[in-house]
Amino acid sequence: MESIQKPKGLIRYASEDEINKKSKFRFTARMKGYTAVLTILTGVLIGMLFLRNELEANILRLPGQLYERKANNIISNVYTYKILNKTSDDIEDISFQLMSHKGEIKMVSQAGFKVSAEQLAEGTLFIEINSSALTGDKDRLKIGVYSGEKLIETTVTQFLAPRSYH
Repeated sequence: MESIQKPKGLIRYASEDEINKKSKFRFTARMKGYTAVLTILTGVLIGMLFLRNELEANILRLPGQLYERKANNIISNVYTYKILNKTSDDIEDISFQLMSHKGEIKMVSQAGFKVSAEQLAEGTLFIEINSSALTGDKDRLKIGVYSGEKLIETTVTQFLAPRSYH
């Protein structure tokens, strides 16, 4: 404003009311509220970025399939898995292990597969558990997803078994 010989303050952030009353800028209660909400939302966004998992695993029972009885009181369920790698690095030697029950996971394809960077891996697996280790007809299973020996994700799924009437 000085370079064109005009009074200072002609270009400014001000409301029409502030210009008419010739009052200075005030940090109002509404502005304080908006600032607080914006600060909280920014903190939540930063926290979510730091707490996000590198891998997302979903293991779901195959639709329309019930359990299968096998020899020695073994109950088997078939599942599909989807593993999403959210990193820019390949994750090698992926395997699954039951954490909540004693049983066995059998992969339909090869065991110890790789999930490429920013890709989705899908497949099928069977979970076999002795009926004596089950508590009801719908048990919740906790499954660990491992890369080699390192636990990188856990997921939960349902296991169907025959009803017991005792």
